Amino acid sequence: MTLTDIEIGVLGGGSMGQEIISFLTNRKIKNANLVSIFDKDQNRLDNLSKILPANIFITNSIDKFLSVGKIRLVVESASAEAVKQYGSLILNSNKNLVVMSSGVFNDINFLNSLENIAEKKSLQLLIPSGAVGGIDSIKAIKDQIKKISITTTKSPKSLMGALGFKEYENVVFKKEQIIFKGNSQQAIKLFPANVNVSTTLSLVGIGPQKTDVTIICDPNINENKHEICVEGAFGQLNFSMNLHPSKKNPKTSSLAIFSVIEKIRTFCNPHISIGT
Repeated sequence: MTLTDIEIGVLGGGSMGQEIISFLTNRKIKNANLVSIFDKDQNRLDNLSKILPANIFITNSIDKFLSVGKIRLVVESASAEAVKQYGSLILNSNKNLVVMSSGVFNDINFLNSLENIAEKKSLQLLIPSGAVGGIDSIKAIKDQIKKISITTTKSPKSLMGALGFKEYENVVFKKEQIIFKGNSQQAIKLFPANVNVSTTLSLVGIGPQKTDVTIICDPNINENKHEICVEGAFGQLNFSMNLHPSKKNPKTSSLAIFSVIEKIRTFCNPHISIGT
């Protein structure tokens, strides 16, 4: 460990959290040092304790987790509910925060409240791009956007368990079918683990109520597909992504994990920044 290492805590030891933990413990991110993990599930923590170095503090107490004063960055990989419950506590404990569950920010008032805390304490609230590309371009022409839409196509397996998919769980799909059309604010309530991308898109674009979302269930694909169209005075931007689902969590794409890893890498190595 060098003097420039950034001490990191991970909030959530589930499938996505475990991938982030693996990157950190294997020292794949320069200047990043994992020191603590929080999860409410004690069985999950017990399993982690068997494979992780003894010097990593593992706890199911948020107070004990936040009392690790040397933590400078907390990486959330749990759920929107966890961000709601612990987001302000983390920032008020003088720790920067990476939020993976960006769907929670469809509640703009909640986003503003965390932003205000971060501003007062000179901290950073960081939202990775997740499983969506083109964010830099969209940010650059934000004030010129007139229309923005995203169409997400996933397999029944990837959508299983979502509130918006409940009526389709016993349906045998033979071809692709639209199962949702609406805006980002509506989509994240029905598919909270599937369309964080639409919220991230709305935050850099024209807001959740004006971001059109279509969700398609396709039994014949093994990928998570996102098609984005942005229109405005600048012309038109089209992005298409065919992404392999995470092996540990098919509801999301591997790109979502790598996006968080890159956000951590950028925070820990701030001397050069590429992109908007």
